[in-house]
Amino acid sequence: MRRLASIVLTLAIVVGCVAYTPASKTAAKTKTISDYMSASFDVYKAYLVKSQLEFDDIYKENELVAAVEEPYYVEGVGANGVTNTFTAKADGCLLFKVEKGDFLRGLEIVDVTQKKTTTVFAYKYTKYYANTAQIPIIAGHEYEIRKSIGYTYNATVTLKLFFGFIAQNSTFSIDNVTKKDNKTIEVTVGNVYASGTDLTVFAVTGEKNTNDVIAETVTYQYTATEDKGDAVLVLPDDGVFTLKINTLLNGTPIAYQVFVLDTTKYLKPTLDVLETPYSALAGTNVIVGVGEPSATVYASYNGHEYKGKANRSGIYKIVLDEDMVEGKKIKLWQKKNGLTSKKASTRVTTE
Repeated sequence: MRRLASIVLTLAIVVGCVAYTPASKTAAKTKTISDYMSASFDVYKAYLVKSQLEFDDIYKENELVAAVEEPYYVEGVGANGVTNTFTAKADGCLLFKVEKGDFLRGLEIVDVTQKKTTTVFAYKYTKYYANTAQIPIIAGHEYEIRKSIGYTYNATVTLKLFFGFIAQNSTFSIDNVTKKDNKTIEVTVGNVYASGTDLTVFAVTGEKNTNDVIAETVTYQYTATEDKGDAVLVLPDDGVFTLKINTLLNGTPIAYQVFVLDTTKYLKPTLDVLETPYSALAGTNVIVGVGEPSATVYASYNGHEYKGKANRSGIYKIVLDEDMVEGKKIKLWQKKNGLTSKKASTRVTTE
């Protein structure tokens, strides 16, 4: 009976995942803000947009309709410590405004994962309009948003926030990485937002802390040149670089991203190592997990090799000839376009 329940659970995972369609296909129809963040507040109140322009337009429209009252604001930024938390599911840019008012206000964004705090909001607001903050955030990191008492005139006031999110892949893409004859690396950063906008790209050697980039403590070594909205960056050699990327409209930033570029992955492409599967349960003979879309996924178990095909969402299912035993080792790897990933090891579990 337990084996049957496990199989039903596994199949439910497969069916549920297959229903998902990649963003590149039908992003406007299938993606919601909950695909990009989970939060302590009502996440539906955060708007999924492609630029600050869209975010500001929504704010103005709501302000006209309902004086920016509920349900548009997230309630609860108080005077005592943590107020709102969220976890990023994808790299991107967080947008937010503090409710309109006429006194000095400050907010702190705390990257709990990196244990870094940055004060990002300390501006004078008018009763007519509030400025927008743009904060790059990292997939998998947890964040806290709290009021900075040192930048708030009235410490007892509970502030409300108006949130938005720009997915990184909606503003730019790494279109081409080429090693030139003089050994330099030329990187084309493609502007995928809209014609009439430009990208400014700055780079520094090594992987830098995102909060240090936000706080402007990073000294950039390389600057890209503009090429019809795209940006061409010339780097001295292969390696890891941190890029600061702004999307500009008439010289005004409308999206702000931080991207860690490892040129080796583009010059010598490899497939990522598979992560722990969703399901590899004792008493069942089915392994379910996520890999590269359309890749062939292999599993080695008890001296036998099996394989399955990942669908367009990357979900794969591998059926074994025998039921798995708790604690036994499984090796998993994937192949696509002539590339093979390194093997990952996992063990059969009971849950």
